[in-house]
Amino acid sequence: FFLVKALQENMVLSALIGTILVTATNALCSWNRAIDPTDAGGDLAKTLNFINGDWVRDQSQSSGATFNGQQYWKQTNNDGCYVTTLWLYYYKGQNDGEYQWLISASFGSTPSSAYVMCALDMPQPTNPVNCNGNWLFAPNGTPSPIVGNYVVDADYKLRDGDCPQVLCDTLEFATDSNDIYAGTYTRVSTNDQNNQNVYKQTTSNSNSGEFYLYFNQDTFSWLIDDELDLSCQRATGGQVIAATQVGKWATVSATDSGSWYFTETDSTGEFRAITCSGSIPTAAPSASDATGYPTPSPVSAIDCSKVPSYPSCQSTAMTPAPIQPTSSPETGPPTISPETGPPTSSPETESPTRSPETGPPTSSPETGPPTGSPETGLPTSSPGLPTITPVSIPLSSANSLSIMIVLIFAGIMFTF
Repeated sequence: FFLVKALQENMVLSALIGTILVTATNALCSWNRAIDPTDAGGDLAKTLNFINGDWVRDQSQSSGATFNGQQYWKQTNNDGCYVTTLWLYYYKGQNDGEYQWLISASFGSTPSSAYVMCALDMPQPTNPVNCNGNWLFAPNGTPSPIVGNYVVDADYKLRDGDCPQVLCDTLEFATDSNDIYAGTYTRVSTNDQNNQNVYKQTTSNSNSGEFYLYFNQDTFSWLIDDELDLSCQRATGGQVIAATQVGKWATVSATDSGSWYFTETDSTGEFRAITCSGSIPTAAPSASDATGYPTPSPVSAIDCSKVPSYPSCQSTAMTPAPIQPTSSPETGPPTISPETGPPTSSPETESPTRSPETGPPTSSPETGPPTGSPETGLPTSSPGLPTITPVSIPLSSANSLSIMIVLIFAGIMFTF
């Protein structure tokens, strides 16, 4: 009886743990594939940027909940984003231990049909997130039977949960061409749970009465349009203005008071910038832990006469120049103060003379050899006379002179 009960409890516990593991990895996000179309012959499809985005766990392609012993995921792309459906699965080769993570348009197909494959040694980790930094992409966007033709993208990553987003309350779009798209865009949703990376402003310049500023993850760039349309074809069809060039997430996102930049590469050299202000509430748990990255420096000078509202164009109080510190004994000779002049012998003490223990002092390059004090008239040592050890007596100048005369007289009497 006790054995049966223990087995039953163990089965319940195992099922619970399995449920927790499935829930923890139910959603994935693939991110940071950011190839500029100009590097792919101008064809956005060949960049494979459309592989960015959300993945949901699927069970429709196998008799059980797993394939080759592991979970698998499905991604459904927006209209016009080149490949309608993508699959992420654990592929088993012909030989024992040949397990590999693949991303393909055809579920369960061989590596020769894969857009993306993990490059780690086989058998590969059972969690695809562990392949980050080692994902290989098909050459020029075309799957190939030759693995050596695939190119690694160390920036591309899979992560548990939702895709990154900026958590700005508003975005300020500035452009030195003063076009109709400039202005303040407000977050469409009031929290981080939906409408990620979507902002809008009301304007009479738009046919719909609004302009949307949003991030298209399939093209991996910020866009402005009079409708919220995530179609990749619309993003290249002339009905939308590019707000940023294609870049890594670190260069196209920011936190409160941060900005990111874009300069046209054509002869116009048009400059654009997006500035983040404030932050929206985040739920617990947050839909995203990505709150932006440090902003890179602008790639060209800003014409403040055209975008005076840009932060770096704002006038700031003049900061006084710092006072230069005087040289320390370790770094060089002391600085001579213009108020006090060069250092001289103190009237309270005698001038230095030669010490019988050390011999004649070494001449200092700053002061020269020691001589008699101009204040006291004390002569330097001469041959035949005994050396007088200097004595410092803190007396007035007049008393000091009298004492010196007595000492000199005593020295002469001693000689006789």
